[in-house]
Amino acid sequence: MAVSDVFAWLRKYLTVEPVMLLYMTGAFLQSPILQQLVYQKICIQKYNNTNLCSNLSGHKTEEKFVETTASQYLLYLNVANVIPSVLVLFFLGSWTDRFGRKTAMVMPSVGALISATNLIIQSTYIYAALPYLFIGSIVAGLTGGYACVLMTTYTYITDITDNNTRTWRIGILEAMTGLGATIGSALGGVMVDELGFMSVFILYLVLNAVSIVYIVFWLKETVQKNTGSVQEEDDDSAGGKITALVNIENVKRWGRVICKPREKRGRLHIILLLIAFFISIMIFMGWSDIGFLFVKYQLGSKWTSTLYGTFLAVTGVLAFVGLSVFLPLMSRFLGDTKLGQVGMLSRAASNITVAFTTTVWMLFLGSVMGMFSGFGAASLRSLLSKEVELTEKGALFSVVSSIEVMSQLLASVLFNNLYPATLSFFPGFCFLLMAGSLIIPLGILQWLEMDIKRTKSYSTLEEEGNELEGSPDTRPSDDVQVTQQSPEQQVQPDISNEHASV
Repeated sequence: MAVSDVFAWLRKYLTVEPVMLLYMTGAFLQSPILQQLVYQKICIQKYNNTNLCSNLSGHKTEEKFVETTASQYLLYLNVANVIPSVLVLFFLGSWTDRFGRKTAMVMPSVGALISATNLIIQSTYIYAALPYLFIGSIVAGLTGGYACVLMTTYTYITDITDNNTRTWRIGILEAMTGLGATIGSALGGVMVDELGFMSVFILYLVLNAVSIVYIVFWLKETVQKNTGSVQEEDDDSAGGKITALVNIENVKRWGRVICKPREKRGRLHIILLLIAFFISIMIFMGWSDIGFLFVKYQLGSKWTSTLYGTFLAVTGVLAFVGLSVFLPLMSRFLGDTKLGQVGMLSRAASNITVAFTTTVWMLFLGSVMGMFSGFGAASLRSLLSKEVELTEKGALFSVVSSIEVMSQLLASVLFNNLYPATLSFFPGFCFLLMAGSLIIPLGILQWLEMDIKRTKSYSTLEEEGNELEGSPDTRPSDDVQVTQQSPEQQVQPDISNEHASV
């Protein structure tokens, strides 16, 4: 294969995956270390005793104060990041449908550079006031943060794929999150122990700088602007783009992508798929919130930090293999709805196994059972993208990303309060609740598959009848007013061919 052929292949298939990998590696690298930094700054500034702070477990009163204060600060930092990022998405999603994905894709890494710089300063001057940490969190939120990365990368993938390849390409992108989490989590602990806080935050800065260079010089813009009018030229200027970004019409489009009447019950499909997505993400984040505490409690003396780190690494690797290897293979034989159900059943089986875990082998069996759990989110994103028009994808994925980020906060509140309340009678109750809750998205996917088949059969019969009678198809949409469709109206494409029956 010639060099030019290799380059052409890379240009075609190597797109936003490195962006997701770099950002997620950085995020999972700095997040746990930020927690340690907050913990240490509170202790040092309160007690001014490095010996006490290095052995805090031997001083229960001081330890309780530091843990309580750190928990509050971390919650406030999270809120200071999440709320601005969600508000930004209200405006940014529709804006990318008009002005392109690349500018919005760069924004989170720019915010991360500023945040990393602030963290380097904070780790250097350990006595610097804790509220200065909010500078980085707020700036990262105002530049879109994690939610913006999700929105822009998934929208980009739907721009460059067709209905036949979209699901497995989204799955590969999902796998980058797991791979980034595994790499970042493994590196962070080692680096902070050997080199200190500053080394971690410098690497965090470098990863995002590389991401910016990659986006600017490698990625092609997928949204082609219309040219030829004075208005378009004005809008494409820097001032025009900023004015368009803060236009309240962007928020209206954000809402319309959900509420807009669509043919073949498309609006109902979108609402149900968003509900299914919300539940599946809540369950995933719930595991993240209480998994550490549950495993440590259940294994008792068998638990070690190394064991838990190995468990997370194995879980991440298995999820990566499931999404990058098995999803592309299985998507040749199964439709999106069935792939989603496989993912839901895999996660449910994993949660049930973990709920009754008392030994190390049962814990790792749960990882194996959850190998295909990533199929759920990938198939739901793919199904959603096939329900909207090309000019609505940015708005749609801003909705999806907002739901994903907000579900993290809700899951944290729910499961961090529910787990202690159920610890006395059955520690694994939360995991059984998570498994049981997956009945809802499973049911939604099953109904959706049946509805798509039913609509396809009705459309086929009606087309045959129209050919015999020589009359046009005037069947109204199920959720649109009964009116004659004009030839100029854009009709929602039939996505039923993308869902294979099993």
